[in-house]
Amino acid sequence: MVSSPIAYRFECQFDLGSETLQSAIDAGNARYAVQVDCRWTSFRRVYKSEKAAFVFELPENTLRGSVFLSPYILAEQNFTLASEEFNDLFKELSFPLRKSYVLAWDYPQEFYAEKTLDDLKNIGAILQIVRSSKANGAVEYDLTQDKIVIWLPREDFDSYSMLKSNPGYQTSLMCMLALPALAYALTDHLLPDREPSSLRWGRVLDRRIADLRLPSDSDKDPWDVAQKILDFPFSRALNSIKTYLDGLDT
Repeated sequence: MVSSPIAYRFECQFDLGSETLQSAIDAGNARYAVQVDCRWTSFRRVYKSEKAAFVFELPENTLRGSVFLSPYILAEQNFTLASEEFNDLFKELSFPLRKSYVLAWDYPQEFYAEKTLDDLKNIGAILQIVRSSKANGAVEYDLTQDKIVIWLPREDFDSYSMLKSNPGYQTSLMCMLALPALAYALTDHLLPDREPSSLRWGRVLDRRIADLRLPSDSDKDPWDVAQKILDFPFSRALNSIKTYLDGLDT
């Protein structure tokens, strides 16, 4: 499986090991097939081919979370199957098969369809802003969950809640909240001897670093990496404020 910003590309290769099934495929009576299942998006579809090696693509927005790929050999039409490969008990028998009958299967393969981190509209994929019990004080972070949790003091959280829906402030809020949170998380995440992260936020950051071809080592400044991951939010925040203020003057 290969992912891009717009699609997942699946490169399938079957090793059949049965002359009987191969003959059925060559005669047009059966097909190689892969069923794709994604519970998160309720996506399910079967992709078939007469070739043992084939490729298909899916739009990036059709998959999210755990995705299962189940390989099958399916009957392409009604036909009768007989084989010298059958057990002695069945060797002299033939079996009428209907279209879509399963002739062979293997265990499903699972992968996790991560979403890349592009802007504030999907920053919630790895960040969660929570109201702290403290009235005021310093912002706190929790890196032990699937999302990076930002604990805002009550007064700050109430102010954030009022401002977050205003387009003129969204990019500025990213600078204030998302950028320091990512830099804090990356401080340890970029260490060369760390264990691979089992948490969602760690896997997403690894993918984003790979997409941007950023070296993930301790020589890189976490603040520098965080700014590149968020596409340099300081410049975008200033431009966003200027555009917002220009709109108020017209």
